[in-house]
Amino acid sequence: MTMTDTASALWFAAPVGFVEVPLDGTPEERLDRWSAAFDAIGSDIPQEQRIDTALNAEYLLQAQLLQGLVYLANCFYRTDEGEVIHAVFTILVTPTETGGPLTFAARTAEQWAAARPGAEVGVLDLPCGRAAVATEDRLVTVPGKLYGLEQDSESLVRQIEVAIPHPAGRHVALVVLSTEYPEHWEHWALAAGSALRELSFRDPLAVPPQRQPIDRTGSVAVVTAGAEDRIRRAFG
Repeated sequence: MTMTDTASALWFAAPVGFVEVPLDGTPEERLDRWSAAFDAIGSDIPQEQRIDTALNAEYLLQAQLLQGLVYLANCFYRTDEGEVIHAVFTILVTPTETGGPLTFAARTAEQWAAARPGAEVGVLDLPCGRAAVATEDRLVTVPGKLYGLEQDSESLVRQIEVAIPHPAGRHVALVVLSTEYPEHWEHWALAAGSALRELSFRDPLAVPPQRQPIDRTGSVAVVTAGAEDRIRRAFG
């Protein structure tokens, strides 16, 4: 994915397991792609899980488009036990005076810590710059009308949110990974770390390659043993 506006340009290479959702399609087209994605994973996925996931993702998409969404992917992984788990990965770019990229992360982390006492907040050094990071559990309200119900329902979502200032100092990239499978959070932290290393504010074709090619042979990654050790390496 590439944004070509020089004031807020960024490049992103999705890791294996990330299935990009085109933002210019209709809801019906996106539901069809959901169906195809689930079929590619396997026929053993319950129909209720397919419908719930697709409707929740569509509701979240509509809200985020209003907030500056530029990239959306569904993340599918199959655990060692054979369970298919899912997360949503987004990148939003918003016009924001950063007040200087060198101090942005520390100032933002301090503000987040004061405003969100239930979150784990810190500063993360990434290849694309220093970022503020927060992890927390949230109760998300799902409108009942999505399911033909009169009453709304609530869903527990765990998310990691990373704010990265653009070097030009006038935009902030907000990267969020959220999942309704917090019991597999160690796997999602690994996936988020892998994705953040693939984000760049410089055209990767304009500099000598520094990384190994990314394996994109399949749409479903396999979560293997030893993931927790890799997470520690990914996040320092």
